[in-house]
Amino acid sequence: MLLACSIVLAGCVKEQITNFGGIKLTPTLALPLGKVKVVLENVLNDQDSLLTINPDNSLAIKYRRDSVVFLKFSDLVANIAGNWSAAVVHDEAIGKVTLDPVTQQAGITLGEVMSGFSDASVAATIQMADGGMAPIPPFSGSSTTLSQVPAPASFSEIQIDTMQMVVDITNGFPFDIQNLMIELVDQESGQTIAFPPLAALAGQSSSTTFELTNLVLHNNLAFRIAQIESPGTGLTPVPIDLTDQLQVTLSMQEILVTGGVAVIPPVTTSGETTFDLQTGSDARIEEVTLGNNQALYTITSTLPFPIELQFALPSATIGGTPVQQTLQIPAQGQVSQSLDLSGAVLNLAQDPAQPYNRIPVTFQLMTMPPAGMSAFNANDGITIELEIPQVEITSARGYFGQVEEQIDPDEISFDFDFSFIDESSSPIFFDDATLEFEYENSFGFPFEADIDLTAHGRNGQSAALNAPTITFDYPPVTQAGTAVQGTIVLDDTNSDIVQMLSIYPTKFTYSGSGRLNPQGDQGQVNYVLPDSYLLMSVAFDLPLRLRAQK
Repeated sequence: MLLACSIVLAGCVKEQITNFGGIKLTPTLALPLGKVKVVLENVLNDQDSLLTINPDNSLAIKYRRDSVVFLKFSDLVANIAGNWSAAVVHDEAIGKVTLDPVTQQAGITLGEVMSGFSDASVAATIQMADGGMAPIPPFSGSSTTLSQVPAPASFSEIQIDTMQMVVDITNGFPFDIQNLMIELVDQESGQTIAFPPLAALAGQSSSTTFELTNLVLHNNLAFRIAQIESPGTGLTPVPIDLTDQLQVTLSMQEILVTGGVAVIPPVTTSGETTFDLQTGSDARIEEVTLGNNQALYTITSTLPFPIELQFALPSATIGGTPVQQTLQIPAQGQVSQSLDLSGAVLNLAQDPAQPYNRIPVTFQLMTMPPAGMSAFNANDGITIELEIPQVEITSARGYFGQVEEQIDPDEISFDFDFSFIDESSSPIFFDDATLEFEYENSFGFPFEADIDLTAHGRNGQSAALNAPTITFDYPPVTQAGTAVQGTIVLDDTNSDIVQMLSIYPTKFTYSGSGRLNPQGDQGQVNYVLPDSYLLMSVAFDLPLRLRAQK
């Protein structure tokens, strides 16, 4: 047996230890890391490997336990991404619609012009010469006669934002026309539109183009001659025929409207929006891989005709394929569905203005109007409601923010009661006791922990370990997928382990806190992978070199 090995006691009073029967040593490690239990009597009597002879022939109790902590990605994901969500509500109006061009032709005869002409003598001269030859004197005047314009079949009422009006005239009268002023009359509203002056030689044509803005126009239209002048024919007689016509062609082009009742051509509208990842902290995430996630969306249309909607998440891929969806939305209808995003990789750093936490959304809206007229308004459109209520991740990269978690208080019984030491004896100190934690860490972020460990002795005393903050090394993102190793040693130089053991502890109580990124954003990329882990082993060394208090 090893009882011959000496136990050195430092101090003036030496305590003699002769009875090892029934001694129980129960160091309890509070991270929580599990419980170690050593029965010293068995160690000594059965030559258990826990009893070690040091090079100086002193005795030590050494215990090692591997894998006392095995922290997986799933154990930490709630702390990192437990509050992540994303949602957006986006309104997209159809906006102004460009209608197909409209061309209408109308005419007014010389007899119609003269029947309402303001200069009765000129009108009588021309009317009396009908069917014969006569010179035309110079004249100037207007006519009240309205000439109906055929109703356009493509609209009954339009609210014009802008429109180009092209007016062509062909002068079928036997005299030249100058300073011709034509007025277009909306017979529904009574509104008149004055055209710029025109001129045309006898038998010739001319045209003018002008823009109309902010105008309501109905399809019940007519025109009249508001002003007409002619130099006449001098002494030269010309054939007079009251059925000769002034032809007027109205071409409405580039008709941009904000509403009305009209034949709406198919319209394609493209747009984009973003919805931001809500992290509940200062986290700035650049990329995530989603777990079992569903995006919920509702599309509501106020358009009076069906539409086809294609929307996509251009920064999201599943198996390398961009995420997109095509929907058919009925007239003034609503569609609610879900989009499976399981396994999607989201790049959240594509917006230069905010290269984190941002998910772009693009969409294309294609109207499917009926063949006939439809009432519409530029403010009609769709509302897109898109939500990921709980973001479940399998990996992430970026800055996870400063996250602090509390370790709930707990108690662990300690069966080592130091009964081999008489209660009346002075406290005994284990000068060289150490506690070592060996870890292997593949999580890619800074992490530290403060453990408040207090021992409670058999005489009602208590003593704190007062351990330093424990900081774990981690592999940088350039070494993602690897692990780093480290060792944390607690001894009498960085803790009060000697004083804690001197009260002959029978149990421990503990609490504490842990912090991600304790120094804030240091410009280094945080990351986690599906197989990230923290593996920790513990080694306890209690040399049987004791010091009794004087």
